[in-house]
Amino acid sequence: MLDEETRLYQDIVAADQKFLALTQDQVREGSQPESAVLAAKTQLLGAQSSLIAVGVGRADMEHAIAILVGVGPADLTIAPAALRRDVPTPAVSLPATLLERRPDVAGAERRMASANALIGVAVSAYFPDLTLTGNYGAAGDDIGRLFSASTTVWSLGAEATETLLDFGARGAQVAAARAAYDEDVAIYRETVLTALQGVEDELAALRIYQRQQAVAIEAEQVAQQNVKLDIDEYREGTIDYTTVITAQNNLQTASLSVLTVLESRLGASVLLIENIGGGWAATDLPKS
Repeated sequence: MLDEETRLYQDIVAADQKFLALTQDQVREGSQPESAVLAAKTQLLGAQSSLIAVGVGRADMEHAIAILVGVGPADLTIAPAALRRDVPTPAVSLPATLLERRPDVAGAERRMASANALIGVAVSAYFPDLTLTGNYGAAGDDIGRLFSASTTVWSLGAEATETLLDFGARGAQVAAARAAYDEDVAIYRETVLTALQGVEDELAALRIYQRQQAVAIEAEQVAQQNVKLDIDEYREGTIDYTTVITAQNNLQTASLSVLTVLESRLGASVLLIENIGGGWAATDLPKS
């Protein structure tokens, strides 16, 4: 984007230089006052200042990229490149299953499943912890004692007391497990809805920015035609220099608006990819 801004300001500087030369010719011919040259120079210097500012911003961005890739800022040079105007956009509809790849959605779903399993663990605590075996010897001693006349009362009574007279501990554990599950279900639902909102937001942004860009491009084209007509009339002496400068400022604003909207579209496309956890085709889903 900064390279595109650099190109734009270079074009503006070149146009302002031509206008300054034309103004100087007009002043020498006596058809324009000396103040016209000063105004044209001011216009040119302002464009040159903006061009320098973009260069500073580009250098800072280049240095930041160097740090990200693990090299010294002075060791990385990125050649200027033209900005692609085609913005990645999805089809009309997206499969909701794409959201399953998002780490937050997948994590919330697993926590919900885990909480559901814990309910079963809490309920199982109601049952005696016995080992069933086919042997009656030492290995089957626990269950064997249940059928021993001398210990039946003690063994069965202990199990019954442990299960029934726990002052509601096991019931509380089951209720707590179910409450934790309900909480995880609510979190999962909120996570999915938030993900869906993010996707819908960026889909709407892409659609709206596309329309805005079409209008911005049309405005830029009209501004270009206006500048050309004003310069021709200025050369003929039918309008003054302020009219041309105003038209040039309008063109500069319109051109920057086109870049701003394009940047917004690209940003929305990136955020959409982030919100759906990757590409937007069903073939991008991981193979199970």
